[in-house]
Amino acid sequence: GPNGSGKTTLLKTIAGILKPIEGRVKVKGKVSMAFQYPNYHFSARRVEKEVGWDLLEMFGLTHLSNRHPHALSGGEAKRVSIAKAFAGDIVLLDEPTAGQDYEFRSKLLRIARKTDKTVVIATHDLRLASMCDGVTELC
Repeated sequence: GPNGSGKTTLLKTIAGILKPIEGRVKVKGKVSMAFQYPNYHFSARRVEKEVGWDLLEMFGLTHLSNRHPHALSGGEAKRVSIAKAFAGDIVLLDEPTAGQDYEFRSKLLRIARKTDKTVVIATHDLRLASMCDGVTELC
């Protein structure tokens, strides 16, 4: 959906950060979210402590393991944030392809498909949406 259509609000509601106006959201499993601006949720002094070695390997980010998360480039921080989100059973990704190349977009979807996780992506990247298993458009 376009800017302002409620994509981030929907993810935050699923994550339990926001309460729905009506009804309730019932989610089974651990929910992890990668925000559009990744530096907002980094708290460790090293990327490996933030994410864990297995996820760094899965995403090809082991070369960043000893770096401070706030010293990463914007694209690196986004990839680390996404890798961190894959620690959950339900993975919520807010604009994951912003600042990323086509190779990462494809890698992200390959990883999402090979893991046993539910992955919900909020994006206005039509190319990414066309590669997903299902699409719901917000207007």
